[in-house]
Amino acid sequence: MKQFFWNKILNRVGVIRLLLLFTLSQANGNDTLLSPPSSQGNIISVGIITPEMPIGNEVVIGKVNKSEKKMGDSHFKGMVGNAINLDHTIVQSFEDSYITPFYESHNYENYSGILKPKLFLKPVIKSLNLELQGGKLLKSLSGKCNISCTWNIYTANDKNKIISTININSMVERKEENYELILHTLIRQSAKDLLAIDTLHNYFEQLQLKYLAETVGAKLVVKGAKANDALTKKEAFKLAKDAAVTISTQNGFGSGVIITNDGYIITNHHVVADSGEIKVRFNNGTEFNAKLIKSNPDFDVALIKIESKTDKLMSFGKDDNISEGDQVYAIGTPLDKSLNQTVTGGIVSGKREINNISMIQTDVTLNEGNSGGPVINETGEILGIATMKLSGAGIEGIGFCIPSGVVIKALNLELLN
Repeated sequence: MKQFFWNKILNRVGVIRLLLLFTLSQANGNDTLLSPPSSQGNIISVGIITPEMPIGNEVVIGKVNKSEKKMGDSHFKGMVGNAINLDHTIVQSFEDSYITPFYESHNYENYSGILKPKLFLKPVIKSLNLELQGGKLLKSLSGKCNISCTWNIYTANDKNKIISTININSMVERKEENYELILHTLIRQSAKDLLAIDTLHNYFEQLQLKYLAETVGAKLVVKGAKANDALTKKEAFKLAKDAAVTISTQNGFGSGVIITNDGYIITNHHVVADSGEIKVRFNNGTEFNAKLIKSNPDFDVALIKIESKTDKLMSFGKDDNISEGDQVYAIGTPLDKSLNQTVTGGIVSGKREINNISMIQTDVTLNEGNSGGPVINETGEILGIATMKLSGAGIEGIGFCIPSGVVIKALNLELLN
């Protein structure tokens, strides 16, 4: 499967910047960014769409030494700058905030759905009003610069439909010896003023949660397994290993877990996405074809099904009952198919929020191929589905799984016992 990377993790308490490798148990890599929680709460990934500036060339946008300047004045236009070159400046403007910015031009299909932006921002520059004085060079110009900018908000599933707009009017007092293009200075100030809205974080969270709630699809009723408290730990682990499967596609392999007698299997979306033929192999070597029933890329979960009856299945535990320090185990097929149903143990390190999606952090060893496999408690119940880990120089034991309750909600499953 594919690999994903955290370009940098910013420690906003101090000034530490670490380059970390973010592995999603897949085989090819792309860069991505994730930041830790800020004082304002949950970090929100936001895509930045290239700005527009629908100001005609004949529109007066200000004065230089009391002489009117139009947008199309060639020499002056070079000092103002062009909207299509503002992406990098905008991304930089958001980096030390609760917004994790992504360029729209990134190939988001190669990112984990959990990390991908659910919301997108597109600045539209409505007007400029510049009152400058100085010489003919950009560095000599000083004075007041005003910008009126509308920040349009879209969701990831329709970047043509504006769901909300925020109008920001900003002013910058430009000083001499400033070599930055005027438009870059102004858009940075507009982004800063946008972030200064004290209700913005909560508003973005509500939009993000609404989007996530709309991704779950129609309800699917399945008959799940009953918890069996009478099993010994040895018996529970034997059943768990038999219920864990290896999932192979043209893109590689991952893991999964059987949750019903009639062959429904939970795994990660990225394990089976765009995969064509899906093969499922049991612990005893038996192999079946599977079909994709339902998938939620934003939560990185999927439901597949084989046409076979089995009594090797696992029940979901209640992830809200777990606490830091609780013992947990991961079952999967790490690194090579010959290592199928490998069990690794560790503890729950914490509970995290990534893009308003609850995650369980654990120090259980996860490797390529573990994606989609169950993370269980000592009675063999599914507490979560392994999805990703951090690795790199000096980094050990930071893995994440999707809690069982989140998996069920993301696929809109109703489990009958």
